[in-house]
Amino acid sequence: SIQTAILGIVGGIGSISGGIVSALVLLTLAEYLRNTLSGYLPGFHQVVFAIILMLIVLFKPEGVGDWINKLWMRVSGR
Repeated sequence: SIQTAILGIVGGIGSISGGIVSALVLLTLAEYLRNTLSGYLPGFHQVVFAIILMLIVLFKPEGVGDWINKLWMRVSGR
């Protein structure tokens, strides 16, 4: 259940599109890291994933939903 909360926080509180995009991107990234890095050290993929999450929260505290909305506005010309 913590993974669901993390996806919502990274996606942006109150943003449905951010939650969907963060779920697609982060779950794909987690699986990719698990498949590529788990052979080096046990649990190393989780450390890398945690660092990526911390960087996202540090540099995009409003979540990726805000970024998606701004991108949509720029593309649609509004």
